[in-house]
Amino acid sequence: MNVHIHRGGQQHGPYHLDQVKAWLVSGELSASVMASVDGGSSWIPVHCIPEIRNDESLANVIRTATSTNLEVESQIIEETLKGIEELVSNTDPAALANIQTRLHWKLRILHKQVYSLKAEFPESVEARVHEAALYSAQARAKLTSVGGWRKSQMRANNMAWGIVSGMMANQQEKNNALQALPLFDKALSINDNANDRLIKAYLFKELKQPENALRELNYIIANFPGDSLYMSARQFKDEIEIA
Repeated sequence: MNVHIHRGGQQHGPYHLDQVKAWLVSGELSASVMASVDGGSSWIPVHCIPEIRNDESLANVIRTATSTNLEVESQIIEETLKGIEELVSNTDPAALANIQTRLHWKLRILHKQVYSLKAEFPESVEARVHEAALYSAQARAKLTSVGGWRKSQMRANNMAWGIVSGMMANQQEKNNALQALPLFDKALSINDNANDRLIKAYLFKELKQPENALRELNYIIANFPGDSLYMSARQFKDEIEIA
């Protein structure tokens, strides 16, 4: 078995499995580093490779990368999502460049954590929910450079952000919004929720696509009658229809 290692933003290898095990024992390689096996396209943490995970001599090394507890690993991801929320909520224009740099770094951490969770607990609901949250976070990151943000009643995995009216001042902002929409679609294909659909409705309105905005709002109204965003969707629908 040959293993490719991804670290420092680059792919290394292939290395024989025995060499990887030796590096884990010596501490030269972290068990949480992402890897692919035999040229595969899927990347998982080294400790999730079955031949490593089932090697009892590596048990202590594996414990440095995971608690092996689904609840604990989910809580770690929630903490990362909270950090992203704090960055996205900062509307200070002077801090925008620094925020985007830190946000990109946090998203890389979130990506690693989510796909580690998927590899370790592939059948869990939590893995699906957090994968959807990853795509939603990536979409929101696209929007940090789009005008201003305001707190609203929206909520999704601790991210509660709406978009102010008239925010898209230039073509780049419109392009960013257009890039965000398919990311929201990916999130919704994994975990349908009213929050991401309401944000899509805001985006469609600002992109002057009221029919698409109404489609999302009608979906929320029909499918999420007990959701706290139901009232927001009804109000927003009325605003669009009388415009």
